[in-house]
Amino acid sequence: MKEQNSGVIINMTSLNAELAFPDNPAYVSFKGALKQLTKSLALDLGKYNIRVNNIGPGYFKTNMTSKSWNDPVLNKQRKDRTVLGRWANLKIYLA
Repeated sequence: MKEQNSGVIINMTSLNAELAFPDNPAYVSFKGALKQLTKSLALDLGKYNIRVNNIGPGYFKTNMTSKSWNDPVLNKQRKDRTVLGRWANLKIYLA
């Protein structure tokens, strides 16, 4: 990327780069560290026209979140922690 004087790096963080949750400190600390690494790399690599950003999605219905999705109390707790008050809806459109 330096040689071609351009590039893009996108890191996947999560809502948990901002908000902690119980019983998984390794996940939460990794996502927070990745967010800070992204900021640092953006500063260091910007002079080479390399953009570095992160995407931090909220709650999606996945295998990892199935316990929270299926439990009405946990589901509401998760919704209440989001800006829009709902789980994300991922729609994939195939051409």
